Amino acid sequence: MEKEGVEEVFEIDDFTVITEFERFVVAVEALVQEWGLTGERQHGRYPKGILRTCSWKTKSSVVNFGDLNKLRVTYSHPDLPLETVEELPNPERASYLPSSGVDMSTSETDFVYHSNITTMFGVSEFLVFSPADQFDDAIITEDQKNLVISAFRVVQHSIDCEVPMFIQFGHIDRQHFFGTSSNKSVVAHYGVSSNFVILWNFFRRSI
Repeated sequence: MEKEGVEEVFEIDDFTVITEFERFVVAVEALVQEWGLTGERQHGRYPKGILRTCSWKTKSSVVNFGDLNKLRVTYSHPDLPLETVEELPNPERASYLPSSGVDMSTSETDFVYHSNITTMFGVSEFLVFSPADQFDDAIITEDQKNLVISAFRVVQHSIDCEVPMFIQFGHIDRQHFFGTSSNKSVVAHYGVSSNFVILWNFFRRSI
């Protein structure tokens, strides 16, 4: 009786290494998709004064950035029915712009006291990445900040998200934000100077 042949085991050595940057990108992509923030956003203009008086909605979650930092991701937008937003007078002229570009072209996003981001950058819908713990998780180096912003760009292009994303840089009291947004036609970069923050804080204390 012949001996049964021994089955040959086919093995593959997988040397794939997922970096901390890639893990962060995947976590942000999953969150953006879960919250339904992909695809083109609504274009339009807000009625005069409504952003200063309406309620704002927020929701948040925490993602890991590297081995040591946790970032709280907060999505903010005005709590308004879609029909509240007025149609643009010449929508074809702004069709290539992301919704944030339309926001920035109107004065209605100036001095919105509910939102520092809206007043600083003129956007009404956005994601802010801030330290989960204001001391242990703060993004304090240029390398960290640039890596986070690079991740924003990857996410925005890979899953078609045109909602602006911001990282809070340095100590939480300094209110320094940097970010980016993009669609298929336009890429925008956001940054705020120390002088603006000083003037803005002075203005807030004076009113």
